[in-house]
Amino acid sequence: MATGSVLIVEHDKDLRDLLTYIFKKEGYTVFTTKKSKEGFKMAKKERPVFVILGHKKKWEKLEKFCQKVRKHKKLQKLPIILLTTNPHYKEVPKYQKLDVDKVIVTPI
Repeated sequence: MATGSVLIVEHDKDLRDLLTYIFKKEGYTVFTTKKSKEGFKMAKKERPVFVILGHKKKWEKLEKFCQKVRKHKKLQKLPIILLTTNPHYKEVPKYQKLDVDKVIVTPI
């Protein structure tokens, strides 16, 4: 059983609910939001062990979220896992600019 908390920043409610179910079942405390700005505030307050960041948002907001986390002294080492539906993300230069720890390609 896992311990700690996870922050899910995902616009799609169904996917957010599914991820919440999965992580709660594994023993995590789960915090969720659909907005990256609110997600950053939650990350500062709740100090999750990692963040799941959905890609169905505006690119600029995604990039800003990652930059703010990496610049924040207490969050800069927080693992960020990016979910994307783009199977060719490695070939897209803007993905390389994001300072995320892992990219997972999802079917939805």
